[in-house]
Amino acid sequence: MMLKKKMRSVFAVACLLASAGTAACGGNYSNEDLEFQTSIPDKTDLAPNIAAQLIAGSAESYKLTHGTVQGYRRLLGFVASLLDHVRRHPATTRTTDGRVWGPFADDKQPGYVLRVSMSRLALTAESKSFKFSYSLDFATKAAKAFVPVIYGTFDSKGGLGEGNGKVSFDVDRLRSIQYPVGPDIVEVRKIDITHSRNDGFRSLLVHQDNTATAAAPTADLTYSESPDGSATTRFVLTLAANLWTSEIDVVSAWRGDGAGRGEIKVTRGLATGLLGIDCWGATTVPTYVSRDWDKAANQGDMGTCVLPPLR
Repeated sequence: MMLKKKMRSVFAVACLLASAGTAACGGNYSNEDLEFQTSIPDKTDLAPNIAAQLIAGSAESYKLTHGTVQGYRRLLGFVASLLDHVRRHPATTRTTDGRVWGPFADDKQPGYVLRVSMSRLALTAESKSFKFSYSLDFATKAAKAFVPVIYGTFDSKGGLGEGNGKVSFDVDRLRSIQYPVGPDIVEVRKIDITHSRNDGFRSLLVHQDNTATAAAPTADLTYSESPDGSATTRFVLTLAANLWTSEIDVVSAWRGDGAGRGEIKVTRGLATGLLGIDCWGATTVPTYVSRDWDKAANQGDMGTCVLPPLR
């Protein structure tokens, strides 16, 4: 069945420009530098997490969720690799409410240069909270005409790195300057992300537009995480040229120990309304399976489900 094939979905994000002044980093950092730096999301802000590794007998919905999350994390790694050399340097230019890093030669693609710029604006005259905007721009060495590729905003609240932000990664703009697009983003056109981190709670909301030839023209991800390690991941994929299942909605949730529940639902197409349910223990092996489209696959006891229905 179409629902059993491996889903391909990738996710792109911006990444923290520079690390705190550790021994691995060159130069000195002021408290204000750190305020700017921690207002740009890093992997821990934007990458969804997964409860446990896959094993041979992992539940089907958990496999789908695991594959999707890993795809997002690979793409984040691509973005991070573009910025690794920037992490080792303090800001090139400082103003009262601004910072610029670079331009630097792109060590992955020698024909290109990049720079990062940030600005800061107080949310209110009395408030100690600030709104930051930033942009990672690329240009060819020959043309030196910079194009914004990763850009976003962040409203700081509470401690360093806490608050709410938005990030966009426009892969089409990379294509416009003939930048070599790697396999993890070859089908991606643009990704828009809303992210939040407050008091140990974290959330992500992602919309992804893909190329016309992609198996999934669009994808949407919702992710929430609690301090105890419990999390919920939901993704909706549109599937091109598939009358049976032209859209599926997959929700998975788990406790801190990894035990959880997943639901696969067909939300568009001739099979609309069909539902599959998996419940699993800490090993991710299913204790209960229900399939509307394959009654022979049903097994286990619903009473073993550690979480209630997710819809």
